[in-house]
Amino acid sequence: MYFNKLPLEVFIRKWNQETTPDDQAVVITEKQRVFRLNQAAQDLGIKPGNSMDTAYTLSDKVVGIERNEDKEISTLSHLAQWAYQFTPNVSIRAPDCLLLDITGCTNLFKGLDALVDKVNQSIQQLGYQPIIATNVTPLSAMLTAQALRKGRTIHEMNSNDVMITEAFVRKTISHIPVRYLHTDEKIINSLHQMGVHSVNYLLTLPTSGLLHRFGIYFVDYLERLLGVKSDPQKLISPTAKFHHDITFLSDVSNLESLTFPINRLLGELSNFLFARQLHINHFTWHLSHRNHGKKSFSIYLANLENNVRIFLTLTRLKLDQIDDVKEIDNIALSVNRFFPARATPGDLFQSIAHQGGYVHPADKGIQLLNMFRVRLGPDRCFGLSEANDHRPEKAWKLEPSAVLSKEPSAVLSKEPSAGLSKEPSAGLSKEPSAGLSKEPSAVLSKEPSAVLSKEPSAVLSKEPSAGLSKEPSAGLSKEPSAGLSKEPSAVLSKEPSAGLSKEPSAGLSKEPSAGLSKEPSAGLSKEPSAGLSKEPSAGLSKEPSAGLSKEPSALTPATTPSTIPVDGPDNQPRPAFLLATPKALNETDGEPCLSGKLTILKGPERIDYGWWDQALDKPLTRDYYIARQEDGCLYWVFKYVATGRWFLHGIFS
Repeated sequence: MYFNKLPLEVFIRKWNQETTPDDQAVVITEKQRVFRLNQAAQDLGIKPGNSMDTAYTLSDKVVGIERNEDKEISTLSHLAQWAYQFTPNVSIRAPDCLLLDITGCTNLFKGLDALVDKVNQSIQQLGYQPIIATNVTPLSAMLTAQALRKGRTIHEMNSNDVMITEAFVRKTISHIPVRYLHTDEKIINSLHQMGVHSVNYLLTLPTSGLLHRFGIYFVDYLERLLGVKSDPQKLISPTAKFHHDITFLSDVSNLESLTFPINRLLGELSNFLFARQLHINHFTWHLSHRNHGKKSFSIYLANLENNVRIFLTLTRLKLDQIDDVKEIDNIALSVNRFFPARATPGDLFQSIAHQGGYVHPADKGIQLLNMFRVRLGPDRCFGLSEANDHRPEKAWKLEPSAVLSKEPSAVLSKEPSAGLSKEPSAGLSKEPSAGLSKEPSAVLSKEPSAVLSKEPSAVLSKEPSAGLSKEPSAGLSKEPSAGLSKEPSAVLSKEPSAGLSKEPSAGLSKEPSAGLSKEPSAGLSKEPSAGLSKEPSAGLSKEPSAGLSKEPSALTPATTPSTIPVDGPDNQPRPAFLLATPKALNETDGEPCLSGKLTILKGPERIDYGWWDQALDKPLTRDYYIARQEDGCLYWVFKYVATGRWFLHGIFS
């Protein structure tokens, strides 16, 4: 692929079929001389080699741009990455050629002609018009392309024999003038002085004479050209890179007018990602002007994407925040990090859903998070995760939300649940528990939270029952009571329970006596165990959860499980909410008070502060307790062992 107009196209490549920069006369200058020019400049009578004074004499509307060789090499590297979609063997021959080894790729594209058509069509969509030629050696393909004025030529041979290859190349390049050979200019002049003007005459000369007159390097070049010697090429790295830009012939002062070129660059990026089967979560824009510094800004995505619509929406949101750019003459898009695209399962009714404008709830959440990140900054949006530390303040950490999976998770899920996956998570474990710990706590446990579960309720039933069964039931374990003592419980009294009515309860389990008996007891059995059965069961379930229903929970939002794991070390419960700074509590007779006296339900659990983090003048040993307020709210409080002061540190519900 010979890009003979590359010095010009890096500045004024065609954007689409309707609007073309050929209407404006543009010349590329080198040392104040015309190096390349477009058709409009040629129509004015300007020719390569003219001075700029001559060009301005012919027309005062000519736009002159100094040649930028670094920009040409950068563009050529970008096009080499683009060509990787057709063959893995791509090499760059500066300053204006790409070599594509398509051996073995023709069957994939259904023939050589179809492959060349595909390459030519795709490269013109990018705004470039190279001359394409095929041959059986790299140098012969370059020579054939550079000898053409425009269009393409295809030479195909289905043999790997060296003798046949040499004869084939001789035939295809015999008519080409020697001035196109890639050799020293002095050798070309010498050949012209000898009367050798075409490659056909050159190849009839004896090799010994050419070696004696022009040296070993010229003879070696001819042997590689004909395929007598191998000609290995330096291939580009398969590591994906993307950097492309658009230059404006006139300054742009209104950023809103950048929508079209931005959309064009994003379309090129999307096609690049699709061809390489890649996704991205970050891309960067560069706004520059010849007289000002460069302004760059990045877009960070919440998940891996290849969606032009999302890219454009986030870019426009970011542009609205820029107010320190007066004018630009170039806009560039670059991406440095890529990720393999993950295949998503298809949907039989996907097209119907898209026609109706349907957007999956998880995708809506991702879009919202993307807009938050653009408006607030990537450092303002984050996720939460556990940290390996026993201290409550350090048992969790912030995670950057640069990549959030679309798989069901505790934050964004494709399942119908409100942030809860189908597996026990976010504080729901697989261990048998009834939401009660092995200590005398009537409500809390490290085990599955007594809030939401798929098992039948072990507390309430649709059947008229108000007592506890004598047989082990779905809500009773074989272990001694962990949540109800043999003494009159602080939760269950001998009086008829206010929470267990004799009437059929609405919204309760369909199973008979899921933890409650059919006997007409007033909430507790007549045995001395204060509501406990004779069998070794005391309110703890053998099922993963007890006291939970398959039906939507009627509990208040304050009691729903947190998406942050609440389990602590040694099966100790942890609240879903921690105060940033522990709050000092008042005391009455040595007991903590918070809008009334707090009732200690469980504790103490001793936690020592880490001496390894900082030097401490005195130990910061804390004894933690679970306490209940008069209205039923549950708190996590601690007492400093050294001072005896009480503090509020967390809230369960």
